[in-house]
Amino acid sequence: MNEFEITIGRQTVKLTLEDVANIESAVLAASKKPGEKVFRGHVSASMAMTATASGSARNFRDTGAEGYIMTDC
Repeated sequence: MNEFEITIGRQTVKLTLEDVANIESAVLAASKKPGEKVFRGHVSASMAMTATASGSARNFRDTGAEGYIMTDC
């Protein structure tokens, strides 16, 4: 089984390949439903709307044509 270890700050999390796939799926689904919690496997995710300098709330996916593509190498 493939395992991944991710460290953010001083906290380390070990993940399986299935965990990583569920995280990716949950984050992508949550980006389409701001403010709602979505579940993929045992992973849940939600995205919050944040106010911009102009004072209006925008979701990160509405910021323009640029984007990120998640792939496995």
